[in-house]
Amino acid sequence: MLARGSPVRDVLFNRIFNYVALSTLDLAAELSIVNDMILLLLLALVQFCSVVDFVLPMPLGPQLMQEFQIGPSGFAVIVSTYAIAAAVVSLISSFFLDRIDRKKSLLFIFCVFSAATLLCGIAWNLHVLIIGRALAGGASGVLNGCIFAIVGDQFSADKRGRATAAVMTGFSLATVVGVPASIWLAQAHGWRWVFSGLGGLGLAICVLIALGVKLKAAPEERLSFRETAKALVAPGPLHALALTVFLGLSGFAVLPFVSSYVVQNLGVANESLVQIYVVGGLASLVIAGLVGFVADKFGVEKIFPPYAFLVIIPCFYVTVMTTHSLSEITFVAAIFMGGIAGRIVGSMTLLNAVIREDLRAGFFSLNICCQQLAMGVASMLTGWLLVKRADGGFDHFDRAGYLAIVFGLGAVFASYRLVRQLPSRRESESLPKV
Repeated sequence: MLARGSPVRDVLFNRIFNYVALSTLDLAAELSIVNDMILLLLLALVQFCSVVDFVLPMPLGPQLMQEFQIGPSGFAVIVSTYAIAAAVVSLISSFFLDRIDRKKSLLFIFCVFSAATLLCGIAWNLHVLIIGRALAGGASGVLNGCIFAIVGDQFSADKRGRATAAVMTGFSLATVVGVPASIWLAQAHGWRWVFSGLGGLGLAICVLIALGVKLKAAPEERLSFRETAKALVAPGPLHALALTVFLGLSGFAVLPFVSSYVVQNLGVANESLVQIYVVGGLASLVIAGLVGFVADKFGVEKIFPPYAFLVIIPCFYVTVMTTHSLSEITFVAAIFMGGIAGRIVGSMTLLNAVIREDLRAGFFSLNICCQQLAMGVASMLTGWLLVKRADGGFDHFDRAGYLAIVFGLGAVFASYRLVRQLPSRRESESLPKV
């Protein structure tokens, strides 16, 4: 036995203690990484369901109109109900969402979303379908606010770009897998199977969230309703909302009409849209990941304004291309869709850097409200500018491109205004809060 106070005993004890301490720290770090990976995977799945549900009525339009004996105006009600509900519920929830536990909020809202989607699948008349779309839209608007607030809370500033890109893989997978699979399922078994399957998947994900998600403790001090309202109308959040509005106007002046343009004007077969969506989704996955990586490495405040300016180019070119080559159309569409996805990642990373922790959920809910309204306004503006031809195509799509340029430049200006409020890279754990 080694005597008490023996140098050999002390050295041996110190080595054992250091080994155990380091092993414990390594294990804690590994567990933290695993927990972060599980969290990002589940948030990406939630994003996947939300994006697929948002897009579903577009490819299912002919079946829905035939099933319920409605025309384009009736179908427009189905589509617009979703966006209006998302905007209204997001606006209301922005003033109290930060006072509720993040995990409980996410779980409850996603359960409502999944149940609403199931209701759409079993809708026995048009009114029930519209109610289901309204509930799904309202839940979806708040859902996205929760997702990006959680990313901001759980990841430090030097990891948020990659974390946001990881969550946005749900968007890309929805384009690559979700939409084509939904089209195939609807053609093979009917549109009800699509909504029912998506709702069932959502409920399964709810169980995984309840069992597998562990979030950092939220701050104990919660802002009052008046304090939240006052903070959300401060200059910083207002500039951030202006950026979101310009991005929504720029993207949706073009995006909703691209599929119709390439089919009706450029002669692409409907079956070939799957190829365009798949390649565009893969491009979104790659470009969004690159933007997230570069934003973390060099600072989102440095790369986002010039990147937002570059994305204006494909936004305009897609409206004036005249080629009938499927490969060329697919390439242009992929650059366009990937550019938009990267712009979303960059903007969300920038906004997460600006908004302080106790306002994130409320701000992102308000952000979704402004985004939905901007997208609706942009779609209507483009719809008024287009002139339908006798052969089913339409003229003056280039006007949508000019709108995208104007609104895109507005987004660049708004991003510079936002960046000017930020100090040099990493002066603190994150960029300054407003």
